[in-house]
Amino acid sequence: MSPLSIVTYPQKILRQKAVTISQIPEIEKLIPQMIETMYKNEGIGLAAPQVGISKRIIVLETAEEPREIVRENQNKGRPFAFLNPAITKKTGKPIVAEEGCLSLPGIFVPVKRIEEIELTYQTPESEHIHIKVKGLTARIFQHEIDHLNGKLIIDHLSLFKRLKLRKQLNDMKHKS
Repeated sequence: MSPLSIVTYPQKILRQKAVTISQIPEIEKLIPQMIETMYKNEGIGLAAPQVGISKRIIVLETAEEPREIVRENQNKGRPFAFLNPAITKKTGKPIVAEEGCLSLPGIFVPVKRIEEIELTYQTPESEHIHIKVKGLTARIFQHEIDHLNGKLIIDHLSLFKRLKLRKQLNDMKHKS
């Protein structure tokens, strides 16, 4: 199986709300391709819109130290697919940390995310699950679910900070 191409800003699909998955068989082949694509691009999470598919599916590296796994042991971590994920509760304090995005290569911005979240999702086996996550895992989920809702990390910036990034974003527009 070959990896998929990453869709980059300003492609329209990155701004669209992804469609709920109703038929599991329609995405069975997509999951391993998304995982391969995530690892190939040294990502720790990936949403289907980032590979040009408007479906509510994300894949995450779920190992304890996802960044280390992705950098050092490509394809030896604990990747997992989450279908139709939805945040049901946010608790804890907001924490600001720098985030990057495969769809905005070379751009890193400070993003405020809640420390702990609860969410529901479906497994590829159609099981409905409710979990609580915190720390980096909660941050990754919030980032990837933003993608499913058409939101990018740059949307967390003030207008002034976005204007400061304008040259980099314009360069990306002209490349696509």
